[in-house]
Amino acid sequence: GVAADFEPLTLLDRLLPVYAEILADLRAAGATWVQLDEPALVQDRTPAELNAAARAYRELGGRADRPQLLVASYFGRLGEAL
Repeated sequence: GVAADFEPLTLLDRLLPVYAEILADLRAAGATWVQLDEPALVQDRTPAELNAAARAYRELGGRADRPQLLVASYFGRLGEAL
């Protein structure tokens, strides 16, 4: 099981390089666009969660070796998460 005090955001620094590699591989394979679905961002998020999302998209979006990114949510408006 997961420890009661587990904080998912602690995984972000380990996951970002994996996402960056996947995006680079998709671009190398010919993908021009990738859609990232973020339904959780329509809910109320803590400032730490919003900052983490912003940091993740800044880092991924700032890479030259990636396709264009489309962030989508099908449950409502992204609101403060934009």
